[in-house]
Amino acid sequence: MYKIKAPNLSLKDLLVKIKDLAEIQLDLAYTSVIYEDREAAEQAIKLEDKITEYLGYAIIRAVMAGKDIELAEKLLALIRFAGALEIISNAAADIARLTIEKVSLGVFRDLLMQADEVTIRARVLRKEAEGKSVEEIENITGMRIVAIKRRKKWILNPPSELKVWREDIVYLSGPEERINCALVFISGEERSRGAINISEHMKNFFDFLISMKYIAETSLALSYYALLTGDKSLAKEVEHLEQWVDYMRDILDVYALKMSRHFDEVDALRGFFRLIDATEEITDAAYRLSQIVLKGIDVSPIFQIILDESDEKLISLEVASGSPMAGKTIGEIDFEKNFGLFLLGIRRGKTWYFSPEDTAKLYPGDVLILRGSKSALEKFLSQMIPNNSSNE
Repeated sequence: MYKIKAPNLSLKDLLVKIKDLAEIQLDLAYTSVIYEDREAAEQAIKLEDKITEYLGYAIIRAVMAGKDIELAEKLLALIRFAGALEIISNAAADIARLTIEKVSLGVFRDLLMQADEVTIRARVLRKEAEGKSVEEIENITGMRIVAIKRRKKWILNPPSELKVWREDIVYLSGPEERINCALVFISGEERSRGAINISEHMKNFFDFLISMKYIAETSLALSYYALLTGDKSLAKEVEHLEQWVDYMRDILDVYALKMSRHFDEVDALRGFFRLIDATEEITDAAYRLSQIVLKGIDVSPIFQIILDESDEKLISLEVASGSPMAGKTIGEIDFEKNFGLFLLGIRRGKTWYFSPEDTAKLYPGDVLILRGSKSALEKFLSQMIPNNSSNE
């Protein structure tokens, strides 16, 4: 008789692994599309199977742990969390298959590099980078190393003390503003910024793609923070973002039908819509997570542990009256270029502001939600919060 293998990891450890692997998988999938990197695409697809395996173990562990109705409700919420991450994993695999199937994205492939958050591939060529640890490179570049390809071996989510070899291929994720810094340090070359010829109707499609990608990434991070804090108002905002993406998709479909006779790159448009489908699924996953909070299921203590051990961090902090940030504009602080952080939102009173303009000023009492690597957050806190206090 076949016996189910009991997982050796705790439910918490399994959920941390699923979250980290899903984020790495998504980074590799987008990289495979941008660079037409078949090996990165194959690795992203392999991760889909690994995440499914861990999800099965998580369900078994939850069943083994359930003792009363209150605990069972919380465990069910955590399984829904893992299930939402599986949806993200499936979406990432769908993006990676574009590369495997050689589906062209045409001009969209180059333009994806202009998104707010990007994943880049860099070959280690300079002696200055050789022998540096992952932590040292992340501190210098302001980007997070999500994977290293070493000969035929993949090192995913490499430990901070790991040294980089000269022939390694390094995959980094972070703000678009930090790309040149990273490439110059690692390979000595800057990214080419040649002019891209794109007709007006194709530009409209590109604008939709970048907007939807940004909303998907933002809504996912905000849903994590809503789980962390139990903030129902924030969960409701995630719900609104999901509805907005659905609305954008409806407009996009109608626009495509009206303009189809003008398109010269039909193949690129086919790949574009598959990419949009996957992006929409990510937003749907964030919506599912927000529903846990809206149903009043409190998993914040457990999720705090999960997030603390995850590679990417989320913090909130209130702008104090004597803070160096008070009275400055977002552009003057430049979270992305100076610190490698993403400002997800600002709460002023009872109102949330997402994607604020660079000209927007910060005032005492504003609550900021920031996302980034541990080293980036530590750098920010040391400069902007002298006593290093935060609501982390």
